[in-house]
Amino acid sequence: MDPRIWEPALCQLQTLKAKAWIEGVLIDLWLLDMWRSRYRQTPFRFLPSQFIQVAQNAALHAEDSDRERGEVVKQIKTFRRYFDDLPQLEHESCELEDSICVLNTGGNHYCVVIFMPQTRCIHVLGRKYSTIRRSKGSKDWVEWGGPRIWAWVCKLYGWSEDQVRGMSVNSVDWHQNGYDCGPTACQIVESIWVRGLALDGEGLWKGPNLPCCHAQRLTMAIKVHQLAIDGHRKFLAGVDIYPHQIMEYLDDELDGFVNEAVAIQQKLSQHPSYALKPVEANLRLAILSCRSCRSTVNREVSRPFVRTTPDVRKFGQDR
Repeated sequence: MDPRIWEPALCQLQTLKAKAWIEGVLIDLWLLDMWRSRYRQTPFRFLPSQFIQVAQNAALHAEDSDRERGEVVKQIKTFRRYFDDLPQLEHESCELEDSICVLNTGGNHYCVVIFMPQTRCIHVLGRKYSTIRRSKGSKDWVEWGGPRIWAWVCKLYGWSEDQVRGMSVNSVDWHQNGYDCGPTACQIVESIWVRGLALDGEGLWKGPNLPCCHAQRLTMAIKVHQLAIDGHRKFLAGVDIYPHQIMEYLDDELDGFVNEAVAIQQKLSQHPSYALKPVEANLRLAILSCRSCRSTVNREVSRPFVRTTPDVRKFGQDR
């Protein structure tokens, strides 16, 4: 019910329209719900990018001041609250486990990053969309801030340098169309949750066949909209019951969030699907106009990785 998640999710739902670059909050909300409801038992915990952005946006040596060190502790506490199976005290170390996330590493482009501390390996999938490359040891790992991101992930989990030293980086890139990177990344994450991380003889990821992204966008829009509406409803109910706890959680910024929630409630009372309807209409039209979709989707959009379809994108094939 965190308004910092559901409020922007409602506002940015329109970015799930066909050929639009989608906002990261929608990816986080979608995949976090998928992990919690279906894939908790998989080897890869979902790591929301909202926690990685702290490291991406921080200046070098930002933790030198007491204020910044306090901010680090707060971020670790917030991260741990998202997962009831992690130690809740920020000074406690979590067990070594693999994590998967979707990151915007620059240029409004998403890629999938998998952190595997036990095997000392990091896989970066699809960071470059205009080239085909398969490489062991990413030469540009430092350039886009990879080491800083990995160091921050270790802080979130409470891992020491001795526990995770000697990480190798493997990269796989392919041609992409420039606007479906977000939905494609979501497809890749779910395919890895369902089928595992398939590697070739050199230890590089073998990409799966991927369905067209129209259906993925529509499925995400419907589910994310419902999650945001549920979060909005729970937030307003919680404000009446636990105002002090919520205020503390939101760093004493409750009033602004309440005002925004009330304004959204007024819109919902008049048009319950005001945010979803134009997105759904746009995508259903795109599906009917798409040659690939017409052969695989029959009005009712199902989850792409349980549907059997002969017409799928070969890995790396552009739409």
